Amino acid sequence: MKKRVSLGMTAFFLSMYIAFFLYSPNITVNAIKQSMQQKKTDGIENYIDFTAIQHSLKAQLKAELILKASDKKTKTEIANPFFMAMISESTKMVEDFIELFISKNGLSRLFEMDMEHSISPQATEARKVISVLRSVTNFNSNDTKFLSYNTIQLKVGSNNGSEHSLVFTFKYFRWVLTDIIIDLRDVDDKKIINFISYFQQD
Repeated sequence: MKKRVSLGMTAFFLSMYIAFFLYSPNITVNAIKQSMQQKKTDGIENYIDFTAIQHSLKAQLKAELILKASDKKTKTEIANPFFMAMISESTKMVEDFIELFISKNGLSRLFEMDMEHSISPQATEARKVISVLRSVTNFNSNDTKFLSYNTIQLKVGSNNGSEHSLVFTFKYFRWVLTDIIIDLRDVDDKKIINFISYFQQD
């Protein structure tokens, strides 16, 4: 009898853990959504691995800029030293922007810019960043895919019709956002640079 009770309790707790394991991505997404809506960053670092996302976004944007710049070089007569300098400056801008704003302190600064109700270019672009972050937390549970035993990918859509993916890793007994794979198919490299340049103005 005791053995049956023990097995029953084990099965119960195992089923509870599995239920939590499968449902908890919603807890993480809702926590991020709430942070975006309330413009607060308290505890958000528990649900977002900013360092991992920084590395991923840097690699994605830099690769896109270099590929598109290389394609343009084959169609133009730009002098090679000047061309390399442009690429170097553009990728440096991407790195600086991501390191500055894809962080808890960076999000706080974006929220401050947005709440200032300023008509400056920086405040306007800050609202765009927050709007994008809000939009990519909208996902359909049917678009969930397990990449490994502790990693899932959620397909999400943005306001402009692009499809992105959020990658969550199960660690510290919760799902943590560890990657954002952005849809760059229709993105103009000049728009990326112009967007970032607004935050570099005095």
